[in-house]
Amino acid sequence: MSENPFHSPSVLETTPKPTADSSLDGAVEVLMGTRPWVRFISVLMFLGALLLALSGLGAMLASRGNLGLSYLAIAVNFLISLMYIVPAIFLWVFANRISLFEFERTGASLTFALRPQRWFWTYLGVVAIVALIFYAGVFVFAMVAISRL
Repeated sequence: MSENPFHSPSVLETTPKPTADSSLDGAVEVLMGTRPWVRFISVLMFLGALLLALSGLGAMLASRGNLGLSYLAIAVNFLISLMYIVPAIFLWVFANRISLFEFERTGASLTFALRPQRWFWTYLGVVAIVALIFYAGVFVFAMVAISRL
């Protein structure tokens, strides 16, 4: 603690550090090397979501005469941008929790840090399944439409 009675206590000074597990040093090193890349991809996903939303707005403004088409374009772009935001948040939380794991170095903090990774991959798996079902439906629809020609 500081000798200054008016000094605001730091979180690191007041929070007791849990007993660090030296066997996790390798995991700390690997995750610390991963953290900047996770943060970078998360930022790119946020920017991609923003650009998709702006392109939907641009499509709406560009097609002044055909409002039905512009509403469809903006709805699709906003839906896709929401689909980008969710995994971006999971990656952002993962990067933050890597920092906590680096500080605590316990098995519990490692589990806590890796949980958003599970959310991220579960989300992407569900999106992939939904996309495959959608593509199969489009394929069947196209085959039926072609066979009726």
